[in-house]
Amino acid sequence: MYITKILNTNKYKKTGNIYSFITWERPEWSKRLDQFFGNSKYPMGRMYNFAKIRFKDNRVMQELYKEVLETDGIIIDLASGPSGYFGPVIDNLCENSTFVITDASEFLINAHSVANKTRNKVKIFDIDLEKELPLKDETIDCYCGYVPSNFDKFDLLLNEVSRTLKKNGKLCIIDWFFDEKTDTFKYLKDNNKITYSLEYFISFCNRLGLKLKNKDLDRKYIGKQEGDLLPINPLDEIMVYGLVFIKQWMIIFNKHK
Repeated sequence: MYITKILNTNKYKKTGNIYSFITWERPEWSKRLDQFFGNSKYPMGRMYNFAKIRFKDNRVMQELYKEVLETDGIIIDLASGPSGYFGPVIDNLCENSTFVITDASEFLINAHSVANKTRNKVKIFDIDLEKELPLKDETIDCYCGYVPSNFDKFDLLLNEVSRTLKKNGKLCIIDWFFDEKTDTFKYLKDNNKITYSLEYFISFCNRLGLKLKNKDLDRKYIGKQEGDLLPINPLDEIMVYGLVFIKQWMIIFNKHK
């Protein structure tokens, strides 16, 4: 499928496999990523291969990959970042599928571009996901992501996901949640984050027409990994879930700016 058929704007710049929609200043978080990586050559292709090894025997991740790979159409990965977690997907896409990598870090966008220069089914969107998506209503077959809740405006992004998903389209994500007794739970709730509990997150998605198909606990662990903002208390336990939602109905949204 020609990727331009799903776009609702012609205000972008195409360079090779990159479609750049950022015509304003880049978001602060992406600037920090660019500063962190500096001028180093990031081994993005190696990260794709590492994911194939890392998740080879991970049942939850394999189930998530299966859900994504059943898609014969447009698949958009939310905030692809440096992990390359979707490595097992991009080499096994359906015949008519296109996989879209998204990020706002100029460094990571270029790293993904180089790593996918021979993959015709992979495109890269240089895009700010905290703004309205430049996509037509009900044109996307599947969204996926690894901890997309890192976004401050994750609730608005999910509104856009619901708007642009086709009926019976999928949202397949891995994300983390915290027990209600933890400091991080209280922090997330006090700051109106929609992931303050798994139950609230599922109900939020349901109100957007996204019905839970499957939830699967991947693992539990304690401690903050390098670069992570959460948990607030390093002794808080993190619960990592694989979640699959199906778009059931269309909701008319008020356009946000």
